[in-house]
This record gives sequence, C-alpha cells and structure tokens, in this order.
Amino acid sequence: MRRGFIAVCALALLAIVGVAGAVNEKDGSEMNAFKKLARGSGPIDPGAGRGLTASGPFSKQQVTAYRCASAGNPAISVDMSCNNPSPYGQDWNPDNEIPITVDPENPNHLLAGSNDYFYRFNNANGTRHVIVPTGFFTSFNGGATWVDGQVPFSSGNGAGDPAPGFVADPLSPAVNHPFALMGQLENVGPNTGCCVSQGNVTVSRSADGGLHWQRPVVVFRGHGAGIGPANQAVFFDKDWLTVDNYESSPFYGRIYVTSSMFVNGPHGAYVRSPIVISHSDDGGLTWSSAKVISGSNPNCTFQSDGQNGTTCDEDQFSYPGR
Repeated sequence: MRRGFIAVCALALLAIVGVAGAVNEKDGSEMNAFKKLARGSGPIDPGAGRGLTASGPFSKQQVTAYRCASAGNPAISVDMSCNNPSPYGQDWNPDNEIPITVDPENPNHLLAGSNDYFYRFNNANGTRHVIVPTGFFTSFNGGATWVDGQVPFSSGNGAGDPAPGFVADPLSPAVNHPFALMGQLENVGPNTGCCVSQGNVTVSRSADGGLHWQRPVVVFRGHGAGIGPANQAVFFDKDWLTVDNYESSPFYGRIYVTSSMFVNGPHGAYVRSPIVISHSDDGGLTWSSAKVISGSNPNCTFQSDGQNGTTCDEDQFSYPGR
C-alpha cells in the first residue's frame, strides 16, 4: 500500500530558551559544554563584550528546541539556514556536509541534514563553547519554504554526518505509519585539546515529515577515545542510510544503515576499519545486530597491522543502495 506523508504545517516557530541544568550524558539530557570545560570559578561568561556576542551559556536542549523558517525562489536559491546570532549569541554558526533526499511518495517533500555548528568564543581567557548537533531542513513545497532546526541527541555533545531518508511503509505489518529518518553520528568531545570518544551511530525518526524528531535510537555503539590514544577503542564513522521503497521488493520498507567501524590497537594505533551494516523493519525503532560486510579479495593484501591475509577491512565511505 502506498502512503504519503500528510503534514499540516503551522509555521509559527518559537525559539524556546531553557535554563541550563545538570550534566547527564548517560540519559541524553541537557549538557552545558561551557560550564563543563571552562574555568571552574568566576562568572560563566567573564568575556562578554570582548569576543562573545551575548552573555550566558547555551545548552543542548535550547539548541535542539530552536526552529526558524526561510523562503525564496528555489529556481534561483534559498538560504535555508539560520546563521544568525539570535537567540543564543553564537559568534559562528555554519552548516556543512549537507545531503538531501526526496520523499518517494511526494516529490515536493524534501529533507536535508547538516553538521550544524553552534560556536561562541571568549577572547578574554581563550575558552570556547561549542555544541554541534545534526541540523535538518524540511520543505513541503519543493524548496520554496524551509523549516530549519536540530535533531535531538541521545548522548554526547557532538553529532553530524547526517544521512536523511524516508520510509513510506515499514516492512513490519505491526507498523502502519511512514516516517522521515535521520541517521547521524554522536560523540563526546572537548572544547579544546584531545580527544573524541564514544562514536555511536544513531537514527532519529519523525512522524510528521521532518518537523519534530524523536530521541535517536543507537544502531552501532562505540567505546573509548577512538580519536585519541585509547587502547582497543571502537569508533563508528561515515554512516549512511537508505530505504528499500520498491513495492515489488520482498524487503519493501526495510531501512539499512552502514558505517565504517574504526578499531584501535594499543596506544590508539589504527588496526582496521571494516564496513558494518544493520537493518530495521519497524520504521527505525529497533535494529539488527551489526554485521561486517567488507568481505575479502585477493587484491586486499595490505594490512596496517602487518598481518597476512586478503580481508578487505580497511574501508571508508560506504553507500548502501538498491
């Protein structure tokens, strides 16, 4: 059965400004990187007016609650981003790595993602406050108007590497609803210095076509400082998502996610990076166990760890498709 997204968009978009709370990375609640990593005493923003555009911290909850709208002529160009200093006083707010996809049921329904950087700098003491969520851009009219916002975190203070998609009819007969999807990375990183840890791949889904997003579900779970000196760390990177939306397929409605799995040896030495895959049949709510799909070939003779063999396990940039 073919079904499209039915969305009623009331574009009365409010910037929701919350109050910074306690750090709790395990349950994905609010995390304030400025409070966590800046000097332990004195006011939160001693450099206001000397490098920061506004005083006070901002948090993950504030950033991911923010929405804005843009409009223009898509035949020319539309600046669909919210790169402005309001409402959180960021000095720098670029977007990069922007993929876009089209709803297979509605060619006017577009969904894009980005690495969405929220930066503030304190020139007085050299600190910076940075939160990097996965941004989203949603249009229901072929790109004439857009809603820009951020996908929530499940943990950490950094995300990105967006992989948008649509599942029109999940394979499981128990799930009778289409979803917009956003694959992303999630990690824990400092404001300065080394290192980046965790390295999860997660997927968030939206039941209203990409305006409001559910808490992401972990597909691949990393551990340790994969970008750093940790022993035996696992860091997932370079994720991609695709959906089997071919009605004639026996797997119609199945979602696939792939990623490079970077494995460290002693002292952070690179060992291997095979491609892994997982799939979901219920619209992204649950996922199969990770499976390595890199395979082997007589031409795959070089191994960074010096071992012999023909395993093709030093890979990056997988793109599943059908």
